[in-house]
Amino acid sequence: MSVFDKKRYPFLNAEAKLLEECLRAKKVFLGICLGAELMAEVLGARVLGNQNSERCWTPVRLEDQTLHMFSNHKDSFELPAGAELFASSPGAPVQGYNYGGHCFGLQFHPNSEEETIRKIAAEADKKAGANFQSREELLRGLVHLPRQHAWLEGFCEGLSRRASRGPSGPS
Repeated sequence: MSVFDKKRYPFLNAEAKLLEECLRAKKVFLGICLGAELMAEVLGARVLGNQNSERCWTPVRLEDQTLHMFSNHKDSFELPAGAELFASSPGAPVQGYNYGGHCFGLQFHPNSEEETIRKIAAEADKKAGANFQSREELLRGLVHLPRQHAWLEGFCEGLSRRASRGPSGPS
């Protein structure tokens, strides 16, 4: 599914409207992969179809550290005007951004579970691409899941603190 599939999946239009409302109300929210792409589009950034496609464990540079994160997407996007980049990787320069201190987008999948990655790995050798790993490489990458999940937990705790302060609270 892609931001380019709005005719096939009309609910994406409703999602875009909801994102616009959240942005106006300065609600704290997180978009992962398609959610980040849709939010970038709502913010006026260009979504790039089938560019920088990835299905791999990739080193993601996060402000003060680099972690191997699972990434599985066919589209990418430009950094929205006014957004701050906080995560990038060699294959996708915009992996994470913050807009206004309350809206966050992640291109990578820190929420991935072992079962999902195993299913993707089972089909991995049928697809090819510069940033597509083999079944074996994807399975070897499962060792990164605990650190990936720990990062996401800490990130979400920070979002929760922001949300509890409300839209006029300090950033």
